[in-house]
Amino acid sequence: TFLSKKKIKLIDILKVDVDGSEFKFLEGANKSLKKNKVKTLLIEISAKKNDYSKKEKKIINFLEKRDFLFIKKSNIFSVSIFSNTKCGDYFFVNKKYWSY
Repeated sequence: TFLSKKKIKLIDILKVDVDGSEFKFLEGANKSLKKNKVKTLLIEISAKKNDYSKKEKKIINFLEKRDFLFIKKSNIFSVSIFSNTKCGDYFFVNKKYWSY
């Protein structure tokens, strides 16, 4: 809705940090992701340590089905040292804009 209202046709880099609501955000952005309106996506995934792997796979699969190529993951260790939370930054590129 925001992209339509502001008449934004293409986003070069979308940085997402929504403190645990990543999948809800992606579902809300589904139309824009499917229509190739985002070139690159950097998303921080955070979850309880027990749920992290499942959430990570769910998000990666979601984005790969929308033609995003998973490039790199960087763990954020400072969060998990003092809590039951695990975090990581994930970098994706839309295959339409990827040149080898």
